Amino acid sequence: MGVAGLFFGNLGAVSTSVKLQNLERIGDMSIGALDASIMMHDVAFRVDPVATIEGNFTPFVDEYLNRLYKLVKFKMLVVEVFDGEKNPRKVSEDSRRAALRAQGLADYTELKGKLGAGGQQSAEEQAQMEKAARAAFRRTPELQAALQERLTAAGFR
Repeated sequence: MGVAGLFFGNLGAVSTSVKLQNLERIGDMSIGALDASIMMHDVAFRVDPVATIEGNFTPFVDEYLNRLYKLVKFKMLVVEVFDGEKNPRKVSEDSRRAALRAQGLADYTELKGKLGAGGQQSAEEQAQMEKAARAAFRRTPELQAALQERLTAAGFR
């Protein structure tokens, strides 16, 4: 269940988009529900995707926390929502995404294998590996555990 399912009827409709730097000027917007899954995927596209796919979650978690700190700076009380059970109505979409992730992982593994031990990459090869790593990104239990541990340590839980 996503944010809409969990809070349906409890949150007012959003009629305008608000830029982060403008939030402080909006007095009645003091609480924000953050769909953690969506933000995790957004962060994954902006940090080193190779590090994340290789199990180095530090850059990912640092950027995620940086975004939360920005929201706090703008006096937002963040309610973080992690998705619950999978929506049975989205089986075909979940399957499509899983196939894309599997192809991304296969492409990444193939490109990494071509590189070999200690080999140098051209800028084009690096870009191809990053693209494949981004496509392969998924919210693994290990990534979510690392994130939740740091969220707790930072006082967000």
